[in-house]
Amino acid sequence: MIKMLRQVFIYYDNEIVFQYFFAKAFDKEALEIVLKKRLLSYITNPVEGKILNKSLLDFQTHFVYANGVFFLFVTDMADRPKLIAKEVERASKLFLKNFPDPKKIKEISPEKEEFTIFIKETHYYLHPKITMIGPVGSGKSTIVNILNQEDKSHGHKIMDFAFYYKIKMGNIFFDLWDFIARDDFSPLWNNFTRGSDVIFFIIDGSNFNDEKIKFFINLKRREGKYSNWAIILTHADNQNFVSSSALKERHVYLKDVEIFDINLIDQNVLGNLSMIFTKILGLKESLPQEFRKKLIEANNFVAEEKYTEGIELLRELIGICEIYQEFAYLEVFQNKIKELEEKLQLQLDKKKLEKDMFKAPEKVQFKDFRGVNQLPGDKIGVPKIKKLPVSNLDSIKRKNDPTFSKLDQKNPFFSDLITKKDNSIKEMPPGAPIKDFEIKTHKIAPINIDRLNGTSDSSRIEMKEKFLESSLSNYKSGQTREKKLTLERSPLISKGVRAQTKAEIRKIKPVSSKVEKNPLGDFILQPKVEITPISIEAEKLGEEIRNLGESLSITLCRKFVEQLRIRLNKKSLNDDDINKAARFYVSQRRKRDQSS
Repeated sequence: MIKMLRQVFIYYDNEIVFQYFFAKAFDKEALEIVLKKRLLSYITNPVEGKILNKSLLDFQTHFVYANGVFFLFVTDMADRPKLIAKEVERASKLFLKNFPDPKKIKEISPEKEEFTIFIKETHYYLHPKITMIGPVGSGKSTIVNILNQEDKSHGHKIMDFAFYYKIKMGNIFFDLWDFIARDDFSPLWNNFTRGSDVIFFIIDGSNFNDEKIKFFINLKRREGKYSNWAIILTHADNQNFVSSSALKERHVYLKDVEIFDINLIDQNVLGNLSMIFTKILGLKESLPQEFRKKLIEANNFVAEEKYTEGIELLRELIGICEIYQEFAYLEVFQNKIKELEEKLQLQLDKKKLEKDMFKAPEKVQFKDFRGVNQLPGDKIGVPKIKKLPVSNLDSIKRKNDPTFSKLDQKNPFFSDLITKKDNSIKEMPPGAPIKDFEIKTHKIAPINIDRLNGTSDSSRIEMKEKFLESSLSNYKSGQTREKKLTLERSPLISKGVRAQTKAEIRKIKPVSSKVEKNPLGDFILQPKVEITPISIEAEKLGEEIRNLGESLSITLCRKFVEQLRIRLNKKSLNDDDINKAARFYVSQRRKRDQSS
């Protein structure tokens, strides 16, 4: 059955604190309807700890309410609820363990990095299945080899009739199955096709065989009733190639099936296959090239303090994000717009203030002049100067006396009267700069998308690998505690020699040029397919650790298994070895968490 997980949401305190998108499902408006109307009663009056599922808007929702947090998984309609419920339970346990305060998930931290990787690899453990069916010579194995680009060493053989490969498209893992037995009517086709999520029917477009085509149509109707499917017509470069419309006319059952023509020797065949897979699987489309250009242009506008233009571009970017369901970037752009609007308002206030400060005075004009009438009997003349009395003249002389001033300065009652204050207006020299009134502002940082997904540093990966190495060494020796090592400087090396050595190292050490980080490093602008080596033992180890409520990435699980084989001196590990290793890792992990 289909096990296609599409979206994950974590809802707390009336807001979405975490979201992850594997494929297209609910857009912004549909999500608002689901959370605010359709599932509102399960949030306001929850059944604590019980995992429920409900079909909404052509998708199936699986949800649980635990410790005030609402976990929502969105899948295809034909998903088996029991399988998804198991993943919902695992995710909720890990989240509540890592985040006692659920809002801390919004901050970049090792706990967020661990939880994000856990959600990303959920598809790995669901094992969604893509099956390639079709007659011998139609091009099934050729398509697999194009996607593989290497050899069958990365595949896992199923008896003598099939191989399956672990492929990664975007952030989603799939099991790609290829039938290698050279028998078009083999009964093994039934078991091979059963349980497929998506079926690709490969047909040689230059060599139709109606009998074989009918056999595979009936196979799909019988074993892949709920599976999505599409037809790929190969050998499109052949002169005898028959069009898709001709095929639909000959087989009425195929009239509503999407058909793609492809040339397997074309230079861009990998890109064409990736686009076909992306469309049929319903994965999110890659962001257009213009998105990168507009984001860089918006950052340039911010750097040049052209905030109006920057806001307009960011609104365009929000529109693109809504079309391509890249909701993780919406909040970043919306917050940046608010920041720019505040900055723009400060800029306008500053310009207005400067304009008012240096405004030229208006001319005052008097239209009417009215004189003062003279009083009768008075004559206009120059006023006479009267002599001061002798007592007042002596007081003025005493104030100008320096001795008198020095004595009275000590008197607190007269000091303010006697102290001379310089209230004169100083004349500025010509060409002196005039200080403007400045408003202190902060510089807005450019948008950096690398921080959105909590991109891990190499130091964190090294720390995980060191912890894994210490766990393995303890596992072999049977110890449960790590030994503390102390480092001491050798007394044979003098301080002068150390200083000299450090100076020589600085001279020899090359200075690497500063590498500018691409602000769109996490965007997959071109379709990309990766083949991942399959390790059954690593998958079992990872799944057992997840069952115990912890997590370890599949990459580190592979390293763990390799080291276990060496330390236990075994070529392969049995289930008991894997279970013991998983329990031991979890116990060591929890001891470390308690001590820290």
